[in-house]
Amino acid sequence: MLVRSVGSANRIGANSTTSNGWHISSTRWNRAIYFMAWNVLNEMQDHYGSTSTGEMIMKKLLAIAIMAVLLCLSGQVMAETTTDVCVDNGDGTVTDNGTGLMWQKATAGPMNWDAAMSYTSGLSLAGHSDWALADANTLVRLYSSACKSMLEGAADSLYWSYTSTGSEALTVTFNNSDTISVDKSIRHHVRAARQNNEGNTKSICRPWCTE
Repeated sequence: MLVRSVGSANRIGANSTTSNGWHISSTRWNRAIYFMAWNVLNEMQDHYGSTSTGEMIMKKLLAIAIMAVLLCLSGQVMAETTTDVCVDNGDGTVTDNGTGLMWQKATAGPMNWDAAMSYTSGLSLAGHSDWALADANTLVRLYSSACKSMLEGAADSLYWSYTSTGSEALTVTFNNSDTISVDKSIRHHVRAARQNNEGNTKSICRPWCTE
């Protein structure tokens, strides 16, 4: 299983693939690589009886080379999974090490945009008080992230973003990642975000930068 329990935290591995909602861990890929290497050696050995000494030596060398390549691939996969991308911290937050952001796990609201701004800036959660509304682009990225499955809330709800112009602000829906500009007085859901200094940050726009 890809999602595993480590202490109080659930983690999703960096080198994982998803298909029809199932998460596949790289451990299975490693096992498959070892299985292929074992089969290669067995196939080579099955044909030694009908070959000359020179041909047998060449086949042994080829088998060793193939084995080395497969083991290198296995080692690379294992190395890439030492850092987990998505971590449920067990304290009401989820860390996305791919973007360097920490997310509020629960959904707040509904509330209007001004209330959402006040709520997130005044939020104290998991020992942190530097929370804010995420910009629209970051919310769209969250929709495509594996971390989304760790968050709580209605999938069809609209969430406020920091991105605004005049009396309107952008909302993002989590059933298809559409961005919709709506009047700030309308009540929608809220999910706070903060910069996680321990994460592997990337250059993406956040509420505390200029879009």
